[in-house]
Amino acid sequence: MDIFNLAAIQLQHEGKDANKNMLALLDRAIEIRRWMDKHTTKTAVAIMQGAKIYRYGNKIKTYFAKV
Repeated sequence: MDIFNLAAIQLQHEGKDANKNMLALLDRAIEIRRWMDKHTTKTAVAIMQGAKIYRYGNKIKTYFAKV
């Protein structure tokens, strides 16, 4: 899945219309890219597959989707 689709899905979960606000879509895509640069693609794939807990360095972090 590409980064803009992920951004559109996230905005949709927040109740915002990505089609009307392209700047918000671009900003969210940038945030996702920065997160992926900080973490790993492996972590992102695990979260997309439903993982709620992931390891970041020597720390264990949690992820809960906002619905």
